[in-house]
Amino acid sequence: MTGPLVTIGVPTYNRANSLPRALDSLLSQTYNNLELIISDNASTDNTGEVVMRYARKDPRVRYIRKKENIGAMPNFLSLLPEAGGVYFMWASDDDLWDSKFVETLVAGLEKYKKTHDIAMSSYERVYPDARVHEHMIFEGDMDLTRQSYYSVFKKYLVGPDAMDMYVYGIFRKSFLDKLSRRGLPECKRQVRTWMSEMALATHFYSAKELLCWKEHDPRPTGVRHGSHGWGKTEQAPLSSFFQVLTTFTWLITSPNIPFMRKPLIIIPWLKLAWGFKRKILKEFFGIVRINDVS
Repeated sequence: MTGPLVTIGVPTYNRANSLPRALDSLLSQTYNNLELIISDNASTDNTGEVVMRYARKDPRVRYIRKKENIGAMPNFLSLLPEAGGVYFMWASDDDLWDSKFVETLVAGLEKYKKTHDIAMSSYERVYPDARVHEHMIFEGDMDLTRQSYYSVFKKYLVGPDAMDMYVYGIFRKSFLDKLSRRGLPECKRQVRTWMSEMALATHFYSAKELLCWKEHDPRPTGVRHGSHGWGKTEQAPLSSFFQVLTTFTWLITSPNIPFMRKPLIIIPWLKLAWGFKRKILKEFFGIVRINDVS
C-alpha cells in the first residue's frame, strides 16, 4: 500500500542484538512508502555494523551516529528535524509490530484529517520471555476516537500507566513539530505530562486491533536510565512534588491548548495532586530527617 510518506525514527544505544528483529518488523510493513531513520547514541557495541547492513539492502534506511552520548530524550527528539514524512512515529529498538500497523493507523488519520493528529493501535507490553506484563485494548470506554478532549485528558492525567505508550503511535508531523518546539517538561513521567498536553490540543484515533508488542523492562526508570535523562528526573529530590507542580504550569501555559480548554485542566489536576499527597509528604519528611541528621 502506498500513500503519504511516513518517517519512522528509531533512537538506539547498544542494542545490536535486539535491533535486527525490530528493523525486520518495521521494514515488513504492508505500507511501503516509508523512510526509516536510526539515530545511534554513540553505541559501543556493533550497532553501527548492524544498521549499515540494512542500509545497504534497503534504500529506505538511513543511519545517523552521534559523536557522543547525548542522553535518551535528546536522542529521541533529535529524530524529528531529520524526518521528511507527512507522518512520523518513534519506534523502540526492541519492539515488534504487526505488518499492518502503519497501514491501519495512517488510514485512520487520513479519515480524520481535520480533527485527529495521533493514532495508536491496541498493544501488549511483554517481558523478554514473551510473558504479557499488561495490555491496552482500545475498545468500549477505552476507544478514544470519538471521545471528548476532557475525557481523553482525564485518562492521561490520572489513568492507567499503559496509556503512556501512545507516544509510540503515528503522529501528523505538522502537529508534532508545533508541539515539540517547547521540548518536554523537566519532571518525572514527563512523557505523560506531554501526552496530557496533546490530549487537550487534538483528538486521538485508536484502532482496537492488537498490532504492537512492546518489550517491558521491569527495572525502575531510574535504574534503567541511570543518572541521565529520564533517570535523572526520577531520582531528583522532591520528584513527585515537582511532577505535580510542573504538570500544572506546563499545561496552563501551553500555547497548544486553546484558551477555552484551559479550565478543563483544573479538576483532573486536583485529583492528580490528591493522589500524590502521600508521596509528596514522604519526600518532604525525608528531607527534614536528612537536615536534622546533618
